Amino acid sequence: MRRIVFLVLFVAYSVFCASCEEIIFKNKAFKLDDSTQYALITFSKNQCCILIDNCSFSASNTSAQYSGTYVHITHAALVTIRNSQFNAIQLNLRPALLFGNNINVSVIEYTNFTGIMNRNGNGSALYLQIHPEFGSHTLNHVIFRERQAIYGGAIFIDLGIQKCTH
Repeated sequence: MRRIVFLVLFVAYSVFCASCEEIIFKNKAFKLDDSTQYALITFSKNQCCILIDNCSFSASNTSAQYSGTYVHITHAALVTIRNSQFNAIQLNLRPALLFGNNINVSVIEYTNFTGIMNRNGNGSALYLQIHPEFGSHTLNHVIFRERQAIYGGAIFIDLGIQKCTH
């Protein structure tokens, strides 16, 4: 059964990214400092597949408050983050990882978020803007420790302008 599931995922990934530009960050250490205006990794391309694998993200000063963030992706066909560490930081208004509503598929797996504080915003570790008509977001073996935000604690999900009825 596992082989069938793996095969289906592999084929889906291959077909999905066949016409996409692949952007890969592997085995890198990123350090946020005062010179970061927006984010360490920023993308907004519909036809791209982004892989962040075995990377670490940290702040140059864990007691300073930053207006920038680690990762901000607004458009992508596929975003995969795996085996990565998002370490202690104090953010002002933004989470450590922000996904816009034009991401078709995102997968975060075997990743840790530790000591992420968003003093004046929503979601400390992860902010998802989910498009009402498409998008699949999966978290698998993700650990959130010592996190804080105005709303959403570790994760804040923005469904856009939708009315709820019951």
